[in-house]
Amino acid sequence: MGPDPAMFRALIERCPLVSYVADADGAITYISPQIEAWTGQPAHLWTDDPTFWHTMIHPEDRGRVLNADSVTEVLDIEYRMPGRDGAWLWVWEQKVAVPGGQGSQGVVMDITTLHEAREALQVSQDRLGAIVNAAPVILVATDPEGTITVSEGKGLESFDLSPGQMVGQSIFDPHADSVVLQPYARRALAGESFEAHGQLGTGIYDCSFKAMEDGSMIGMATDVTARHRSEERLAHLAFHDPLTGLPNRPAVEEQLGRDLARAARDGGTVSALYIDLDHFKLVNDSLGHSAGDKVLIEVARRIRAVSRAGDVLARLGGDEFMLVCPGLGGAGAEVVADKVLDARSSSTARSSRSARRSVSPSARETAPTPPTCSSTPTRRCTRPSAPDATLTPPTARTQTTTAPS
Repeated sequence: MGPDPAMFRALIERCPLVSYVADADGAITYISPQIEAWTGQPAHLWTDDPTFWHTMIHPEDRGRVLNADSVTEVLDIEYRMPGRDGAWLWVWEQKVAVPGGQGSQGVVMDITTLHEAREALQVSQDRLGAIVNAAPVILVATDPEGTITVSEGKGLESFDLSPGQMVGQSIFDPHADSVVLQPYARRALAGESFEAHGQLGTGIYDCSFKAMEDGSMIGMATDVTARHRSEERLAHLAFHDPLTGLPNRPAVEEQLGRDLARAARDGGTVSALYIDLDHFKLVNDSLGHSAGDKVLIEVARRIRAVSRAGDVLARLGGDEFMLVCPGLGGAGAEVVADKVLDARSSSTARSSRSARRSVSPSARETAPTPPTCSSTPTRRCTRPSAPDATLTPPTARTQTTTAPS
């Protein structure tokens, strides 16, 4: 007993798709009634007029569909047709030839929901791509063998690369554009998920790499070079004077503490020369703070020029400086003080409006345990003052304290 045609017809007409049969000339001889539920057009219109099907294809799709139908016996294509509510339906049609040249048969499926989901996904991917390619990041993914499947991000510009340029390359190729990522990729493809911070090329990046369950990996590197430089700058400013670039009071106090501890432990000496600019307020009041800043910068330059390589010159604030000289005491400190005074010999004319300033250095060595500093001057030496048209340091005070031997 053969299959019951009525049973097959009932089955076909209850499936959520449209089935049809066409003769050898392409005219539809049967189409399932679901087509009317989709389009609002009764099934007989499709079988009465061989060209009715053509009129039901979206004008923008019609040429593409008819051309595909004419050049192949197997049709697999997506296109639009009008729905019963007036909106366009997206359909997927598959047609195959019936063996023996007896015509063809096919099915049509409503994929409108699927197509809308794909469009939404594409929009989301495009939006994500736009964000990634505008952000200072590098997004890279590979398959389990290390072949790059994704390379996106504005950070690629730092390596003279464009989005997608590395796709298809092996991330382990020694001549590949991705050579800087190889150490991270090896760890991720070995099954490790981790975060890292370091230099890639000329930039500083925060990196995050994740090993996937299928053996592939994905990684993202965020360019934090600007933030890193800002942090370095802030760290520098915390311990340096922004005007002269010298260490500031906290920095020199910390350095002096270390030097005193070392001197006490090793029986050495440390000298600290305190230097201030007499009558500096006159410069600011008469020539302005800009001129005063230039004086401070010049004073710092001159003192550094006569300091030893291991000495630390700091600006304590205002017109006050300190020169810490490890391993130096007694007569040696006096020599350094004289050098600071002698640095004034290179006179600097500041303005037709004259001002005179003096530099007063006080040298102190470390005192007996515990190390302390005395404020009593032990020597005062004077230098001839320069004419009013120049800025020169005419006076100096020197104080010396010695660490225990």
